[in-house]
Amino acid sequence: MFYGSTVWDPVLITAQIITMQCLFYASLGLTLWMFVGAAGAATSLPKGSKEASLTLATLFSWRTLSLHHFAGWLVALANVLNAVVASGFLMLVVERAKKCLDFAATLYIIHLAICSVFYGFPSGPEWWGVNVVAFLITAVLGEWLCLRREMQDIPIGSLRRRTHELLPKVSEINMGIRASSPTVVSLPATVRNVFGWRGQPPGAPLPQSRPASINTKERLSESISSNV
Repeated sequence: MFYGSTVWDPVLITAQIITMQCLFYASLGLTLWMFVGAAGAATSLPKGSKEASLTLATLFSWRTLSLHHFAGWLVALANVLNAVVASGFLMLVVERAKKCLDFAATLYIIHLAICSVFYGFPSGPEWWGVNVVAFLITAVLGEWLCLRREMQDIPIGSLRRRTHELLPKVSEINMGIRASSPTVVSLPATVRNVFGWRGQPPGAPLPQSRPASINTKERLSESISSNV
C-alpha cells in the first residue's frame, strides 16, 4: 500500500503509524464485540459496580483484562487474536520486514499511552503479560509475512511490462552516446598516405603495417609528388 524507497520520509511514516493505529483499534473493537458483546459476557467498569457488555473501558482499561473472571479471559483471548490480525496489517501497510519491529513497538507504546491517559497507568500483571505476548506475536508474525512476500517470485508479465518501459530509455541513452562521440581528426593527406591512417574511430583495431620492402624515402617522395 505504502511501499516505497527506504529514504527518510516523515510524512509516509506518520501516515503508516496513523493507519496502523486505526486498523488496530477497528479490529480490536470487532474482535471484542465478537467475544464479549455477542457472547453476552459482562465486564466491570473500572469506577463502579455497573456492568456492561462492551464499553470503551473494555478496550482501554487494564482492569477489565483480569483472569479472575470469565469475561477477562475473553478480553485476553480477543487481544491475542487481534495481534495476529495486526501482523497482517503490517504486511499490507509497512511491507518491510526490517521495519516490523519498530512499527509494532510504536503501535503498543501508543496503546499504552492512551490507556494511561484515560484509565491510569496499567498496574495489573495480566494486562502486561497479555500485551507483551500480543506485541511479540505482532512483530514476529508480521516480519515473517513480510519476508515471505518479499521472497515471492516476480511475475513474468510484470517483467515484460518493465522491459517494454525500459527499452525506449535505453534507445535514448544510445542515441545520446552516439551524438556525444568525438569526431575523427582530419590529418594532412601526406601523413595519411605515409602511415596508412584512414581515420578509424576510437577503439578500432590499428591498421596493418605495409611491407617493409618499400623504402620510407620512396613513400615520402611518392606521396609528395602525388600532392604537387
